[in-house]
Amino acid sequence: MKNIFLFLVFSISALQPTFGETYQFWTYSRMSDGKAAVVGYSGPGGVVAIPSEIDGIPICGVLGSSRARSIFSSSASKVTNVFIPDSVEWIGEDAFRDCLELSSVRVPISVIRIGKDAFHGCRNLSSIILPSGLTEIESGAFTTCTRLSNISFPSSVKSIGVNAFSSCTSLTTVSIPNSVTNIESSTFRFCTKLINVSIGSGLSSIEGSLFEGCRSLKSVSIPNSVTSIQAEAFKNCAKLMAVTIPESVTSIEVGAFEGCSTLLNLNLPSHLTAIKYKAFSNCTNLSNICLSEDLEEIHTWAFKDCSSLTSITIPKRVSKISYEAFINCSQLKSVTFLGDAPKSTWGGGPPKEDDDIFKNTTNVIIYYRPGAKGWGPSFSGCPTKESQ
Repeated sequence: MKNIFLFLVFSISALQPTFGETYQFWTYSRMSDGKAAVVGYSGPGGVVAIPSEIDGIPICGVLGSSRARSIFSSSASKVTNVFIPDSVEWIGEDAFRDCLELSSVRVPISVIRIGKDAFHGCRNLSSIILPSGLTEIESGAFTTCTRLSNISFPSSVKSIGVNAFSSCTSLTTVSIPNSVTNIESSTFRFCTKLINVSIGSGLSSIEGSLFEGCRSLKSVSIPNSVTSIQAEAFKNCAKLMAVTIPESVTSIEVGAFEGCSTLLNLNLPSHLTAIKYKAFSNCTNLSNICLSEDLEEIHTWAFKDCSSLTSITIPKRVSKISYEAFINCSQLKSVTFLGDAPKSTWGGGPPKEDDDIFKNTTNVIIYYRPGAKGWGPSFSGCPTKESQ
């Protein structure tokens, strides 16, 4: 016999039940369309099959209870397998959060959305097949699923939220289909075993910290659809040896490749106008970099600690170089300027010795072209020579 309590009608995008109805092991809340969402379970655990209907009411969703608790909050440590019926259209916020022993989930083709933190902290979840009709994976959906080694995105997926797969420390391969037009920041952050990444042509931006701390990532090819690489997108990808940046990219933001200590060579797109703060800082094996023709500014610490860089050519349009842009580039011996002497960002005049653009970089010689303006016997404390 079911007990009837007060219930609240929820929209599909923001369900937060505080009251519900119970039937056997299940707690559910009715919706305005005559369907219901499962919001609680009090059974013994083990292998659990969510019912397709309760007392004749179709179950269209699964939603965690309040205070970041899953539907299995009373038996989360005992649930090992979950079967979701074909009637379910969405998996809501916190639905299976912290189900520590959950190893497999059957997600039906009917599911189009996986909500915020839905599988957050399911540390024993080793695999999950995403349904072919899925369009959205919300923030934190699979955060800290530390045994999840493989994920295959169907071509229906359009959006992946913040931290959706962050700290999935067993994930090795990611292939992002062309259908995905939005991946928010930190989605794969600290996926420390991620080696292979394929990025689809639907993206226009590599968002901030997207692959930060993916210390096993060896190479990445960025598609021509991308126009910007946001702050710290590849920070501390310590094994990243090669990256292809297309001509479509016009912006590389703060610390985008900071700490990519095995990156060897880099060709920057021709329409890039600025190298931002710490963009290539601590790229200790970077020995060759080709700067873009349209480059105008090099910011502070842009190439800090690039200790394998021996020479660099500064394009003609560069008009400003900031304080300590090349600090600790200990092997840098030759810097060739193709244009007039750039101005200091400290006051706008020619850089002086105390501007320390090349701080802790000894024996640097600055070369400039015949007829170029603004050059004197030294530049930021380094001797200058007219190139032949």
